[in-house]
Amino acid sequence: MLKNPWYLSLLSLVAVLLIIAVLAWLTTEPEPDPCSALNQDMGAAVLADESGDQDALVNRAIIQRGDCEPAQ
Repeated sequence: MLKNPWYLSLLSLVAVLLIIAVLAWLTTEPEPDPCSALNQDMGAAVLADESGDQDALVNRAIIQRGDCEPAQ
């Protein structure tokens, strides 16, 4: 019967933890940038069917644009 030395068990544990850490790092998504889709918000307002929807989407687009403009 073969016995595994303690350092092989430790090496296996470290390898498994390293693989898990690398996979977790590779699958993380960056935080979405709310300022990247300002034109899409206005496009959605233009294409809305009802006037109430258009007003709400225009208001949302204005608020988003105001949040994204740099302070002067």
